[in-house]
Amino acid sequence: MCLDADTGPDRWHPVPVHRLFGEHALEQVNARRGLVIGGGGLFLPDTWPNGNSAWQWNVPDEMISRITVPLAVFAVGYNAFDGQDYGRRRFAESLRALVEQSSFFGLRNHGSVERVRDLLPAGLRDRVRWQPCPTTVTRHLVPGWTDPAERADTALINCAYDRAGLRFGHDYGHFLAEMATAVRALRSRVEVRYAAHTPADERFVYDLRREHGLTLPVDPLYDFTNDAIRAHYARTRLVIGMRGHATMIPFGSGTPALSLISHPKLAYFLSDIGRTEWGVSVHERELGAVLTERATALLDAHTAAVEDVHARQRELWRTTSGNLRELARTFA
Repeated sequence: MCLDADTGPDRWHPVPVHRLFGEHALEQVNARRGLVIGGGGLFLPDTWPNGNSAWQWNVPDEMISRITVPLAVFAVGYNAFDGQDYGRRRFAESLRALVEQSSFFGLRNHGSVERVRDLLPAGLRDRVRWQPCPTTVTRHLVPGWTDPAERADTALINCAYDRAGLRFGHDYGHFLAEMATAVRALRSRVEVRYAAHTPADERFVYDLRREHGLTLPVDPLYDFTNDAIRAHYARTRLVIGMRGHATMIPFGSGTPALSLISHPKLAYFLSDIGRTEWGVSVHERELGAVLTERATALLDAHTAAVEDVHARQRELWRTTSGNLRELARTFA
């Protein structure tokens, strides 16, 4: 949507990122106007490990060097956890080959920019720039977008359970108990619902009911269309999310959001928009009280909070617009 009004197969040829990028894929890509690499926190060593690049795109260096069309890395994230072990040397070599070949290299937050620059030789570091995730500027991208005239008296919670050991360590029981405290407190103000991005996210609902006797209605966003997801987040009053996109999609739809920080990328985003106070670590000893206080403040001043989101989104759109003008020339 950032790059082309027509998002369908007549204009875009999808290349699965986890499939080996071999001769056939190279031939298909070089027959197009350009190659865009995007769609997630691709600088990640696990979930789909491979020995060719040590990140999510399964591409040998030789194949990168043989791409003849303009190549743009667009709003990708560096999604390694703090202290996570991976094939650093192989990753750094693949990364260098990719930056050298690219016409545009944009990462979705300044934290990712800094960490990737640290892995590059000095002569390539300035080629890495900031390109916010397009989900954060949804209101500027969706044709005919209108902000909701009314919002439901709801707050949505989302938690992530992939790589739970890296997210929670030994603190999961504490986290669950503190979240139960926050849910009980917020129920006096709004209906608290659960927004599941994947079926695995629903573990929070099961554990909360089993351990603390609390039941939350579940909205299975993984079964929603993109438009329905955006509309659902736009109509609620507040989102409390652990996944990066459980903060960025609501924000992009104009909804205040608090982040449950179990991964550095959430803090990176909040730093980019100058609102680090919208994040609370999952290891915070007084998580329930802190979360309740900050959520209540946003609910009490809801109109002002929405205006604040809009203002900060305009800054992200200014950066995105400048990058898109450059990309239009690259892919002309």
